[in-house]
Amino acid sequence: LNTITYNSLLAKTCFLLENHLMIMENIEKLLREMEKQQVKPNLGTLNSVLESLSFISSHKKSRTYALQILAEFKMLGIKPSLASFYHLINLYSSDRGLLRGAMNSILSYLEQNSVEAADVNDVAFFLKQWNAYAIDFMIRI
Repeated sequence: LNTITYNSLLAKTCFLLENHLMIMENIEKLLREMEKQQVKPNLGTLNSVLESLSFISSHKKSRTYALQILAEFKMLGIKPSLASFYHLINLYSSDRGLLRGAMNSILSYLEQNSVEAADVNDVAFFLKQWNAYAIDFMIRI
């Protein structure tokens, strides 16, 4: 198996398994298998994991696990793309307080780092970001 195949499996694991815990365990299993087989992860791997986690955002450990994954990929030299942040916004969107904090962290990161378009979902970030701000604004009124 190559990186593209693993990325596909990681992105679709949320549709293949029955419960949230099994999904997170399968993600971890696939990532360990990649390491064992010396298949190098890439930005697509990061985004595939975050995408699957965004589908199980109601699981209390999904957000913590997503942040752990971001830190691990940073140590590998893999920087998040706008699509990564799109998936994070989806993860946090069910809790307005947490979403506000996540958005502030994302915007702070973007102010300090350049991010190039690298994923098909990069454009979706802007739509999701403005939608999140609009909803937050409407709630405050």
